[in-house]
Amino acid sequence: MRKRIISSIVLLLLVLMLSVAAASESQLIRVGILREVSEVTISAYDGFDIIDLQSGITIASDLDSMVLKPGYMGVRLAGEEDKEYFQVLLKPHMSDGIQLNYLEAGGKPYRGNIEVRHSTAGKLTVINELSVDEYVMGVVSKEMLAWFEPEALKAQAVIARTYGLHHLNKHASEGFDVCVKTHCQVYDGVRAETTATNQAVEETQGEVLTYNGQLINAVFHSSSGDHTENNENVWFTKGSEWAQPYLRGVSDFDQDGKYASWEKTFTLDEVTQMLTEKGLDIGEFEGIDMTETGVSGQVKWATILGSRGESEVTGEQLRSYLGLYSGKVEIAGGQVREEMITEETVEADKLRTRQRVVVLGAQGHQMGLSLENRYVLGAGDEIHKIGTSRIFAYPFFKTTEETITVIDEDTDNITFKGKGKGHGVGLSQWGAQAMAELGYNYEEILKHYYTGVELEFVGDED
Repeated sequence: MRKRIISSIVLLLLVLMLSVAAASESQLIRVGILREVSEVTISAYDGFDIIDLQSGITIASDLDSMVLKPGYMGVRLAGEEDKEYFQVLLKPHMSDGIQLNYLEAGGKPYRGNIEVRHSTAGKLTVINELSVDEYVMGVVSKEMLAWFEPEALKAQAVIARTYGLHHLNKHASEGFDVCVKTHCQVYDGVRAETTATNQAVEETQGEVLTYNGQLINAVFHSSSGDHTENNENVWFTKGSEWAQPYLRGVSDFDQDGKYASWEKTFTLDEVTQMLTEKGLDIGEFEGIDMTETGVSGQVKWATILGSRGESEVTGEQLRSYLGLYSGKVEIAGGQVREEMITEETVEADKLRTRQRVVVLGAQGHQMGLSLENRYVLGAGDEIHKIGTSRIFAYPFFKTTEETITVIDEDTDNITFKGKGKGHGVGLSQWGAQAMAELGYNYEEILKHYYTGVELEFVGDED
C-alpha cells in the first residue's frame, strides 16, 4: 500500500515535469554516462523492464532495482551469474507515451532508456538513450548559468541541440554518440534541469543552426574579452589552417562580464614546474615571445624560452599549460623600477642573470627574449648591448625615452594580464547575456556570433 501511495504521488509530479515536445522526438542520441565501471545499480520508483538486445526478449520485468556486473564476454544480472548478455536495455514503465518515472544509474536520474554493454576492457559501459530535446534539458544549465536572461538561455539551448546533432557518433567506437564531459558537452541528466532552462528548451523545440543547409559546429565559450576570434587562429596545425565561414571574429558585448579582465601571478619556479609537467623540457622558464596574434588580439603562436632551449606553442596550448582563463593575454610584470639605458648601465652590469626586464616600446605586440648578447635601440638610434637577463618586451621597440623597466631582484614573479575566458570562438555567453539584457532576442544573438547562419527546424511537427 505504501509503495502504491508513493508511486501515485511520484506519478502525479512526473506527469507535470516529463512533457517533452514532439520536435526532435524521433531523433535519439546516445550518451555515455558511465565508462569502464565494475558494476552499476539501476533503479526506478515505478518499475522497469530489461530486454536482451541481441534476441529482443524481455528477460526481467517490473523491477525496482538491479545490479549489473561484467561477465567474461557480456553483462550479468545479479542472481543470474550463470547467464551473460552482450548488451541489455532497461526501459522505464510508460503510460500513453509518457515516462512514468526516471531510471537512476549510479545514483543519478535520467530521462529515456539506459543501455548497459560489455566494454572492450572487460568492464561495463552505461549509455543513456533519449530524445535530443531531453538531452538538451540536461545540458543547458551545465553550460550556461541558469539565472541568465531567457533569450540567452534560448540561444544556449539551440546551440546545445545543434552541437549534439553535429557530433553524433563522436564516440562511435565506444558504442555511443557523445560523452558527459567538456570533450562533448557537459550533461548531468535530470539533476541539471531547472524551470528556466527547460522552458528555454521547450520554446526552441527542434531548432538548430545551419550554414548552407548543413548543421554547424556550434562552439561557444564563456567570454571573449571585447572580440571573438576566427576559428583558424585557435585550432589548427602549422601549414594547415581551415577557416569556417560562420566562425568569424566579431565584436563582443561582454565588457561588463565576469571575465572582462583578469590577472594571474606565478613565481618563475611555478611556471617552470607547470611547463615540465606538460612535457616541455626546456629547463628553467626565462620568457615568452608572443609571436603572432589573431584578429581579436588573442595569441595564435608563442615561443616559450627556457635555460635549455625553447618551445613553440599555440595560444590554446599556452592557456592550457599555465591554467590561464584565455589566450588573450599579455605580460604585465611584477614590482618594477625604471632605469636609463646608457653605456654606464651596461658597463655596471646592472642587468644581471636573475633579473627580468620589461622594455616598454612603441609597438602593440609583446615579445619575450633572453638578453644574452642582444642589442637595444634607443630613442636617438643608439645601439646598446645588454648582458644576460630575462626580458618581456615589445618587438621593434623604439622608446620615446631611453628607459627600461627592471623587475627588482627580490621579485621572482610574472603576472599575466588577460581578457575573457575560454577559447574565444563562436558565441560568447557573457556577451549573449548582455545582448539579452539590451533587448535582443535569441535569433539575433545567434546570428551575431555565427556569421551567415540560418535558424531551422528538425524533427516532427506537432
